[in-house]
Amino acid sequence: MSKKILIIFNPTAGRGKRTLLESVVSKLEQAACDVEVYDTQCAGDAIQFLQAYDKPIDLIVAAGGDGTTNEVLNGMIGKEDIPLGIISSGTANVLAQELNMPSSAKAIADILVNGKSKPVYPCRLNDKRFIMMVGIGYDAWVVNGTSSALKKSVGKGAYIWSMFKYVLPYGSKQYQIAVDGEQYNVPSMIVTNGKKYGGNFTISQKADISAPTMQALIFTSTNRLTMIGYMLAMVFGIMERCTTLISVPAKRIEVSSNQPDVLQADGDPAGVLPAIMEIEETPIKILVAA
Repeated sequence: MSKKILIIFNPTAGRGKRTLLESVVSKLEQAACDVEVYDTQCAGDAIQFLQAYDKPIDLIVAAGGDGTTNEVLNGMIGKEDIPLGIISSGTANVLAQELNMPSSAKAIADILVNGKSKPVYPCRLNDKRFIMMVGIGYDAWVVNGTSSALKKSVGKGAYIWSMFKYVLPYGSKQYQIAVDGEQYNVPSMIVTNGKKYGGNFTISQKADISAPTMQALIFTSTNRLTMIGYMLAMVFGIMERCTTLISVPAKRIEVSSNQPDVLQADGDPAGVLPAIMEIEETPIKILVAA
């Protein structure tokens, strides 16, 4: 019996990469797979399409970046028995880096046909899922302040201007945070579900995407130079060694502020504060190399 595969493709993610998609589909069909491809039309479309999809399938594939995977995961609520595959064609592709996903069509197709299931715990941000990270403060400002058009034209380089721009107001706001009941008052925080950030940078050595906990990275210093130091430490994978950064595992995190402020989840704008983040009790299955 042929494997029935549904691919959700975001043609605007990264720089399109339809050629990669077509190569993967060709190799899947050569392996006798029954492949259906759906091109998303706008933000939120993948969620609505998957929620309404009622045909029998063996595998759902997210073809795009982390934002596309985020939408697919939210559309898969109630379909957790179906494994998830990844074709990374976005800007940063943090989840693909986390899971050591290949970039060649042949290797991707091989995973989709013969890969093994890896348990991965999704998280919730208010009423929606996220898979890799949530940013509060500086990190959220950078993501919300980055032009989508610039991301399409220069890729990850689009974030660099925002990173420098938002160093100036860093420390101007304070956030009230409760990590499993422990209270903090801090200028910024990143909640990560995995080790990787911004592509292949290591933000946390302690995080484990297959464990039923998130990792809260709490920035306690309001000093701008210290913020730059955090970023440099991340480049070398040693940010958790910074003495003014607290890194703790968590199952539930609550965040509020006296001033309105934005959030980011999986590299896209994700609404405004207040926020409640929780780890889900049941993992999903993502296909990785056998």
